[in-house]
Amino acid sequence: MNITIPFLLTCFFCISLNISAQNVIPKGELIEDLKYLNKAVIKTHPIVINPTWNNKLDSFITSVEQIEGDEVTAFEYDQSIREAISLIGCVHTAVIKSPLQGLLSDKIYEMGNNMFFPLRLFVDSSGLYLIDLERDNPESSIQFPFQVDSINGVGWRELIYSMSVHYPQDSYQKTLAYKLLNEYGSYFLRRHFYSVNSLLIKGNSENGEKLELNVEGVQNYENKCFEYYQPKGEQLIKEQDVSFYDLDKKSAYLKLETVNYENYQMVHQKIFDHLHSNKSNHLIIDLRGNGGGSQMVYLDFLSNISKDKLKIEMVKRDESGLNFFSKKRHKGKPLKKFYKRYEKIENGTKYFINPIPSKATLFKGNLYVLMDGGTASGASQLASFLKNNLNAICIGQETAGGETGNNGHGYDQLELPNSKIAINWPQYNVKLVLPIPINHRGVMPNFKINYDPKSYILNRDLEMEKVFQLIENSNF
Repeated sequence: MNITIPFLLTCFFCISLNISAQNVIPKGELIEDLKYLNKAVIKTHPIVINPTWNNKLDSFITSVEQIEGDEVTAFEYDQSIREAISLIGCVHTAVIKSPLQGLLSDKIYEMGNNMFFPLRLFVDSSGLYLIDLERDNPESSIQFPFQVDSINGVGWRELIYSMSVHYPQDSYQKTLAYKLLNEYGSYFLRRHFYSVNSLLIKGNSENGEKLELNVEGVQNYENKCFEYYQPKGEQLIKEQDVSFYDLDKKSAYLKLETVNYENYQMVHQKIFDHLHSNKSNHLIIDLRGNGGGSQMVYLDFLSNISKDKLKIEMVKRDESGLNFFSKKRHKGKPLKKFYKRYEKIENGTKYFINPIPSKATLFKGNLYVLMDGGTASGASQLASFLKNNLNAICIGQETAGGETGNNGHGYDQLELPNSKIAINWPQYNVKLVLPIPINHRGVMPNFKINYDPKSYILNRDLEMEKVFQLIENSNF
């Protein structure tokens, strides 16, 4: 199971809420699509199996019905569908095609192809900040960070919400949305304010001074991004998605871009042979931005650490008599190579993974896991096993992927009857067998790292700073 940032950037462009009345559609069609979506969730979505899940679509549909007027614009329509999907609370349930998106792109090109507003943003639950203007700044008196009150009359709370509802997670928090807005904020602002070529930004300096800034759209700009920790030790492995460094005599750093890489058994053997031969005491596993991958890959990795056979159960709901999807969906089963045993349960079938036996020699040093809103799917499952079964110290932010499982493994497309918006639709509820109750949250860190605008400006990797502090204070 894997969710990638390029996929998100392709599928979840921000739609403005304050748009003109062109391309109007009967509101009744939107309500019909929302009710169809809600029915599909209740009848077929595996998230219903999670006993702690709460369906928020009923109240959302009621709120749309109460909006005055009989028509909505195409962009309000698209926005409402995406907001509803975010309320499902599943990182794998996302819009993959919307016919309404082409209208937005056409409008931007009509404006002169000025695709970007050259701004660097910092977003969190406390506010919206401008931390750099990526062009020559005629307003030289303005010091960054600049706390934003409004952009073109849209308040910062409304602006953040209207952009962040496009990023579903295995919960209702927004760490994935904030991560992407911080990295690609200039692009998303262009998508939000698609019908203008300039922005009027109002806000406050650190000392409370009221400020205004005018920013023009551009065709190209230098996209400065936050740079995470770059190891200075000896690099022992350099694969497409795996980098392994020997930092010093007692510490090693492993960066996993995904958990779906080739020759994984050989890669793991090389990693842990080095840790054993070097008698390393500390392994740092960096899962930030890791969208997931294969259960077999991460379970093989864990077999070098855990003496227990880690267990996973998957449930597929019985959909006989339903016509939301093609017949192929009903016939799909997990590969027998990985899931040999199954049993019929009420309204479905449960599959049991074949546990991978532990290696003869296990790494017994301290484990540190770096994670953030970009840690999802198989990567969040890996982080959860490391935390809950192996006492790893997790540092960062709540993951986008669930702590006690995800919905995924196989996928179909749900097409809404009126708009023809296509939605990625998972087939299975994947449950991790853990010594904690089932929940509907991401993996929570042992040490939560709260970034601020100045940390981003100074490019401080606060997770790594915390790791080095913990290692320095450890007993070995």
